Amino acid sequence: MLFPLNSLYIKIAAEDDVILPYWKKSTGISGDSDGKHVAVTGFLKKNKKLLLIVLNNQDRDSGIRIKLDMMKLFGRNVPVSVFDLEQKTELYRGKADFSIPVTIRNFRLLEVRPQK
Repeated sequence: MLFPLNSLYIKIAAEDDVILPYWKKSTGISGDSDGKHVAVTGFLKKNKKLLLIVLNNQDRDSGIRIKLDMMKLFGRNVPVSVFDLEQKTELYRGKADFSIPVTIRNFRLLEVRPQK
């Protein structure tokens, strides 16, 4: 799938990636997502990393909680490293239950990697 991002097209998912849409239950991704005001969609990349698109559709900045079921997603219960793919920075390192700030009516493109 190709999506426009800042006038560039990025490849979001390869054919063998697993799409974890915000509207489905039991994907291994939970937290503040209600599908209306906050949505989190994931693309699981061959059990090596997880791409998350986190949408804040509210009229205010928000810290959005994301809770990942590491056993379901990666087959092992380990801490994570979370990177902002637009800013090219590490945002978080630790347990798979964290909050990410997202500005008013905006989104964040994140990469989650299980730590070794």
